[in-house]
Amino acid sequence: MKILAHSLCLFMIQETPKVFVETMHLMETRYGAKDYIPVSSKTTLRPGTYYVTQVDKLYRRSYARFSGETKSEKLAVNGTNGFVH
Repeated sequence: MKILAHSLCLFMIQETPKVFVETMHLMETRYGAKDYIPVSSKTTLRPGTYYVTQVDKLYRRSYARFSGETKSEKLAVNGTNGFVH
């Protein structure tokens, strides 16, 4: 159990209270939102991480895979433009 707890602590990102409050505000405004394109920074993503690139008016999400570079690889889910049905 100690090993698991230690491993989880390694992945936690420590931020200032101001950054935490800003992040929580962003999450509150984004929760349940539709028809938007996220503008979050990808600097904290590890290579190979999938992230949301768009949510359409029917709440379908499009994803891309972060390669660690400025270009991203599109994820085709169910073979239809990265939309999850």
